Amino acid sequence: MEELIFNSPWWLFCMIALVGVALLISGNKRQKKPLMVAGIAVLALLAVLVSLNYFIMTPREKVTRATRAVVEAAVKRDRATLDANLHPNASLALWNRKEIIDGAVTYSDRFGLTSASISGWDIKEDQPHVITVTIRVIARFTGQNLPYDTVPTDWQLNWWETNDGKWLLKDIIPLGGGNLSGDRMSKQYFTNAP
Repeated sequence: MEELIFNSPWWLFCMIALVGVALLISGNKRQKKPLMVAGIAVLALLAVLVSLNYFIMTPREKVTRATRAVVEAAVKRDRATLDANLHPNASLALWNRKEIIDGAVTYSDRFGLTSASISGWDIKEDQPHVITVTIRVIARFTGQNLPYDTVPTDWQLNWWETNDGKWLLKDIIPLGGGNLSGDRMSKQYFTNAP
């Protein structure tokens, strides 16, 4: 129910607006004040719902925004943003938090990462205070260390909610990309320090 109120689908807005306008028009045509008042009340409800959706972020929206920030931070080699979004016990295969930050910058430079965009999402809230995001990232490179310039990779990101309500990235799990499986990616890139 919370997701429906704070992250309403577009069709819900349309239905409420349609009902409100229909009541307002019907009441005006028949000169029935109660119908007109009901139409205005439904439209006021719509305004409240739109305001709630705009001003209050759900955990899914927070995690979606943070996921985009992490991907963008890797492209920009932005250590501060990565640091702000990683859990103190973050892990990526055998890497710890510090190695994840160093590795993001080192690999971005080594392979000439120029851009990355998220082309697919799957968000699940299976446990309380944990949101799992599975994404497909299309990365573009200019470096000479790769035989191709565009690589799709799939990742699972486990975001944990802290006691202060902030969502931090705890586990980064490579699922595969290019011609590598997730296990092969982990062994090839994320076992030794960057």
